[in-house]
Amino acid sequence: MTGQNVWQSASEKTFANSNDYFLVKNPTRTNTEKMSLTTLTSIADSIRAAKDDTIAYYAGFNSSYQYATDETTNTLKSANFVAAGKTVSLKNALFILDSVLYYQGGIQLWDRGTGTYGVEQYASRDSAIGTRSVAMGRYTIAEATTSFSHGRYSVSDLISARAFSSGKIMDKYGSNQYMEIVVMMTTTTNVADTLCIGNTAGQYILIPNDCVVNFTVSVSAVQQAGAAGTIGDAYGITLGGMIKNDAGTTSLLAGSCDTLMLSNTAAFGGGATVEADNTNDAIYVKVTGETNKTIYWTATVKMTMTGFRNFDNGY
Repeated sequence: MTGQNVWQSASEKTFANSNDYFLVKNPTRTNTEKMSLTTLTSIADSIRAAKDDTIAYYAGFNSSYQYATDETTNTLKSANFVAAGKTVSLKNALFILDSVLYYQGGIQLWDRGTGTYGVEQYASRDSAIGTRSVAMGRYTIAEATTSFSHGRYSVSDLISARAFSSGKIMDKYGSNQYMEIVVMMTTTTNVADTLCIGNTAGQYILIPNDCVVNFTVSVSAVQQAGAAGTIGDAYGITLGGMIKNDAGTTSLLAGSCDTLMLSNTAAFGGGATVEADNTNDAIYVKVTGETNKTIYWTATVKMTMTGFRNFDNGY
């Protein structure tokens, strides 16, 4: 290798041609080595390319340094870009994600459930089946719409209910668990009975086969309008007891439905009761209004469930 100029200084120089060379002192050796400009730039290019490849890999680019969707594992698929009217690129991927966060109001760091907009913490161990349901913990199931299940082996199968368990007492999900349901409000305008909970097939609070449930029902009521009484008159009652489904026969246990009643007026003539529905194997709360009074009612049900014998809630 020959060259016209030999540089031994670290200061900037201008090479006349590509055959000019450096005398390079290798700190691990005693001698110096001649390296041409071509060799040095080739080494620099190799180092830069390796670093660029590393950056591309961790940025999610392919070997051509471009962003590409992974139709197998990525949440964003090519169809998402088509739907958004965007070409596939990292910039547009960030645009789509930003749009999702804006419209959904938060970041979902969990797996998608099978239910529409359902999320589950661990896809192979939790199941968010219901629409907009959430399952978290270990082996939990959120079956109903907007339900929430957490802990271990719990099943939330009632609309907007929360279920919790610390484990199974039998080899069945939900065989011992706590459930809580804040029920929809109902309105009465006369003395006719109005079922507050469980008045349609989709709203039954079902008691699984071979199961005992200790329950507490809290009911609150307030007069909203009407020619009789006074707007703002309030009434509250707490009902407690036990209900059992024994091989398909559902009934309240003797002594159930002890009450604690509160009211700011002795003239309030309405009321609430808890009844067993043997036909549908369910528990329901019934409220009774008053003539010429528009009364708003809300109920909350809390249940501690224990299975026995052939307990079966479907899981």
